[in-house]
Amino acid sequence: MKLNIKTKDIELSDSLSAYVNSKIVVLDKLLYQYNKENSLLVDLELARITKHHQKGNVYMVVANVEFGGNIIRADYTGEDLYKGINTVKQTLKREVGKFKELQKV
Repeated sequence: MKLNIKTKDIELSDSLSAYVNSKIVVLDKLLYQYNKENSLLVDLELARITKHHQKGNVYMVVANVEFGGNIIRADYTGEDLYKGINTVKQTLKREVGKFKELQKV
């Protein structure tokens, strides 16, 4: 799995990078058949969308997962960056599950 992390107005610290890796690794397990072919690509964008507001919807997390010619997207806008990463992970897990169910039919 190849993970690209892009940040905007946020410093990508080692702890944040490790947190993202620990949450996104679940996709590696769910989409193992595509990872064998080295076609699993995850683009993750972490951004602070406003500079002058201190609370409210100030963080954005967007993830695009490309595998075997398919793309799954999840996004979050809210107050907490870590909650956004968790929400995006859950959304991606749900969408991958739906994709796998459709492939069985």
